[in-house]
Amino acid sequence: MRKHIYRNEEVDNIILDESLLLSIEWIYKEHPIIEIKIDWCGQEDLKDEIVFLEMQTKLVFDYAGNIDFNFKHSGTWNSGALEITEFSYLKKGTMYMIEFKFDFSPVGYIRFNCADFYFEIIEENVPK
Repeated sequence: MRKHIYRNEEVDNIILDESLLLSIEWIYKEHPIIEIKIDWCGQEDLKDEIVFLEMQTKLVFDYAGNIDFNFKHSGTWNSGALEITEFSYLKKGTMYMIEFKFDFSPVGYIRFNCADFYFEIIEENVPK
């Protein structure tokens, strides 16, 4: 197993658009954490570093708060997967304002603040 971690502004180098949101987990250890697992599409400039077929990916947000979710479903009761159409952040002082946008069914957003965040790629069955 091998891990790659991109912290805060390093996530600018990662293309999250068109990835699918698989799950959201609220974790409280010593402070609130949001962990979002995604089915990441990978990207061309990392193909020599990462084995895309053998990986798990997640975004982790420390000291998360002020959370706002909004989704509107259209059509049948089956909503389908949440496809990330835009991920953005804005740094304000020591905090980050995070936003995920979803432009397909369901349409909506997830917004919250955090003190620190990172994107983690875990490659399975790959030597360190």
